Amino acid sequence: MSAIPAQSAAANDSEIGAARERTIVPAAAPIDGNRSESMISASRPSSVAKRADDPADESAAAESRRAGSNNLPRVDVIATAEDDVSSDPAADTEPLVMTTAAVDVPPAPSIDGETPALIPAMENGLSLGEVIDSVYQSFPMVQAALYQRNVATGEQIAAEGAFDLKLKGIAANQPVGYYQTYRNSVGLEQPTYWGGQFFGGYRNGNGYFEPWYLERQTNEGGEFKGGVTIPLAQNRAIDERRAELWKAMYGRSSVEPFIQSQLIEFTFAASVAYWEWVGAGQNYRYAEQLVKLARDRNDQIRRQVAAGQKPESDLTDNERLIVSRQVKLIETRGKLQSAAVKLSLFLRSPNGAPRIPDLSELPEEFPLALPISDAALASDIATAWQQRPELRLLAFDRRMAEVDLSQAENLTLPQLDATFTSAKDMGKPTSPKNDKGPYELEALINLDVPLQRRKARGKIASMEGKLAQIAAKTRFTQDKISIEVENARVGLMAAFDALEQARRSVELGQQMEEFEQFTFERGAGDLLRVNIRELQTFDARVVLIDSELRYFIALAAYRAALASDVPADFEEGDASPASDHSVP
Repeated sequence: MSAIPAQSAAANDSEIGAARERTIVPAAAPIDGNRSESMISASRPSSVAKRADDPADESAAAESRRAGSNNLPRVDVIATAEDDVSSDPAADTEPLVMTTAAVDVPPAPSIDGETPALIPAMENGLSLGEVIDSVYQSFPMVQAALYQRNVATGEQIAAEGAFDLKLKGIAANQPVGYYQTYRNSVGLEQPTYWGGQFFGGYRNGNGYFEPWYLERQTNEGGEFKGGVTIPLAQNRAIDERRAELWKAMYGRSSVEPFIQSQLIEFTFAASVAYWEWVGAGQNYRYAEQLVKLARDRNDQIRRQVAAGQKPESDLTDNERLIVSRQVKLIETRGKLQSAAVKLSLFLRSPNGAPRIPDLSELPEEFPLALPISDAALASDIATAWQQRPELRLLAFDRRMAEVDLSQAENLTLPQLDATFTSAKDMGKPTSPKNDKGPYELEALINLDVPLQRRKARGKIASMEGKLAQIAAKTRFTQDKISIEVENARVGLMAAFDALEQARRSVELGQQMEEFEQFTFERGAGDLLRVNIRELQTFDARVVLIDSELRYFIALAAYRAALASDVPADFEEGDASPASDHSVP
């Protein structure tokens, strides 16, 4: 994989300011969503396409574009296309390195205590990592996103078709009439990546020709002819065919940030479903413990009633507690089953079928929640700017718009083409003069000047407006990402604080429950107070589970805001259906 190192901000401003008068040609390389120096990123060949408008108009327009360019947001984005393109426009153009402003990433966040794992490890049971792996490998919507690679590859191949070698032929015969003529020709035409074309072929013309069409006649062996057309002004640096190809290459590269955005969305949804399943399982187990506690105490009360230490009503009341707690147990079991079914949308078997996790796969408890420092916001925002795919998508949109702008500026130039042809007739002469026999060489200059150039000026104005739109969207997206990161950090820290308080509430509730249980076993307490304490502890545990659930969902949102869930080794082709159904 090749990459362009990020340049200084000053170099970036000047380069982007001049980009309006350059042809932006994409290079090819796969995109890695997590590495800023090898992005969803390579040298960009280009040529200069100067404008032939009125100098005063050109000066004002250039100044306007420079002013707009200097206000472009600075994003550490380096564009790439694919390495395996069958035709490389870079071969016939001079290299031009496009620079972008680098975002200086501060050191890693300092954490008060241990660093919370992005994907918390589970000591037992089904882990979140297994669920996310299942999303990458088998989730249908991820597969649908990966097939976008095939779509973009097909579009690029279609754009390369404009440079296909063309076979042309004609047969024009006039067997009836005063002038009886027979003309046949066949030839090849090859467009080039520098705007011109080569052509060559063979033709044969015999019969009785009109005096004004004698050039159609050839010697008996026919005529071999070849030549080349070279653009000298318009279409030299860029033309419609190259513009479409370069945009298709950028479009193919932009598929990777699109896939990454889908992965971020789906892994966040899978994380939420996983933690809700874990939370529902914890509630179910606590409800089971509450029922077991009442049943174990039922045997103790029965013995105490038999010994005359407790009234019969205590036994009846405890049996009532068992029934009410069983109702709660059934309710929590239903919620657990519902959460497991929801998780099966993301958890899939190797053949891609949804798999409902078994109760035995349920982790015993949530992993340890760790605090996060509030002093690393700037680092997180810079990291998100580098890793979030939205900015890369906008960068590719900007580059495609710059290609369109270069093509529009190209249309302001006069169409000045030079054509050189050579021809030689073969065989017996068809006229006494043998005027077809000598070798012929012809040079032709063709000039076509659009005087008003309204089409070109209109396209330039349109593309400059689109570039201004993209710049505004980029600034808004950067602000949006910054706010999302800050909001995610605030939510994560608040969830951790609430979790600490909930954990303390459970500890205090357990102490009171143990005290009441100790008093009741020695005959000094009553069953009502024990039941109240047990329910209070159970309620506190429910709050604790809810707090843990909120914390880990907040952690998932924090990961999504930083785009940390896309693995570093998720290269093009990993788990991709294109490996089996690729475009040849």
